[in-house]
Amino acid sequence: MSAPPAFAHPLNAAVLAYLAEGATPRAAPGHPAWDLDGYVLRTHPDLSEALVESAGPRGREFAGAAYGVVVLHAGDLIVAAAPGMRHLLYRLPPESHPFAVEMGGRPAPEAGADWLVFDAWDADVPRRQHQGDLAYWCERAFAWAHVVRR
Repeated sequence: MSAPPAFAHPLNAAVLAYLAEGATPRAAPGHPAWDLDGYVLRTHPDLSEALVESAGPRGREFAGAAYGVVVLHAGDLIVAAAPGMRHLLYRLPPESHPFAVEMGGRPAPEAGADWLVFDAWDADVPRRQHQGDLAYWCERAFAWAHVVRR
């Protein structure tokens, strides 16, 4: 499968390969599956909402899709993704990784060296605090995108 043209930046290679795994091209006409960017939708609507909300006011403006997965992007660079039903991925600077792990994130090497995965519904953290944590990681992801795109 070729990379979606909107996300042809070379730094997206690993995350796009990860998102392409298990992607199903657009369903046949009349098929009940939801389509997104030419692929069957693979992001639960609640998870899409959590990802977009983590980006605050810019969430809708910078939302897109790759291989049926909802993503956030800074231009042609993917900064976050919502693959599946429970987890959010954020591209973070290496110096943030130890703190991110301390705050419940896990490295996601299958998506690339910069990526960490967070539980979108962490029941061990009060909801408002967890939403703030996700917003923080999303902000860091957008800031990191501006650094690595230079």
